[in-house]
Amino acid sequence: MPCRAAAGSGADGESAAGPGDPAGPTSPSPSSSSSSPSASSPSGPPTSPSSYDEAVLELARSYDRVQNPALSNVRYSIAVTDFTERAVLAYECGYTEADVAAALGRLAAAGRLAGLQGFDAAECVSLVAVVWVTLALSPMSVKRWATVAAVSEPTLASWRGFVAMIVNGYFERRMAWYPLDRLQLELAAVQGRSMPQEVVAEHARIVFTTLEQVYPQFATD
Repeated sequence: MPCRAAAGSGADGESAAGPGDPAGPTSPSPSSSSSSPSASSPSGPPTSPSSYDEAVLELARSYDRVQNPALSNVRYSIAVTDFTERAVLAYECGYTEADVAAALGRLAAAGRLAGLQGFDAAECVSLVAVVWVTLALSPMSVKRWATVAAVSEPTLASWRGFVAMIVNGYFERRMAWYPLDRLQLELAAVQGRSMPQEVVAEHARIVFTTLEQVYPQFATD
């Protein structure tokens, strides 16, 4: 995935459009056209469906490693970190929930997901969306190469309360973890289903790992 927008406190919309933004890049202003050719700027998002699919394939593989770390011969913590890093980068590049779902459909039709044991495309998209909701609800914004929302309104509504509880605890109370029973109750109330505690814990870890990567607060050694 070639684009890398810088993390910071900037606005959500950027001058270049991502996969979910059909408008394309805006025309440069006169001042920008007269700038020095040697000045560096973030590269834009990938421009062809094949490049989207390759990036999403790597995202799917990283999701598979989270679900099957032993089969991938990798520690679970490393698998989670790799997955969240790729999901954050996809967010910065302007990908949307619909983009990822469509790319996974194309990859499945082409047989390119066959090597991922028990791969569930819907669950993969859902876990990616949890990362993106975390970024959207965090008080400090990550710059994004698109003007469209990363996740749909129903998805945001499903995860907003769960993610907000963790985000608020992380920033306001410097909590490095959150009681799972409260998170489990929140999901049951909003989504109308009772998730096993280990599934709730995995989603909570995805949120915390995302926050630790983008907005580190705690020493790692």
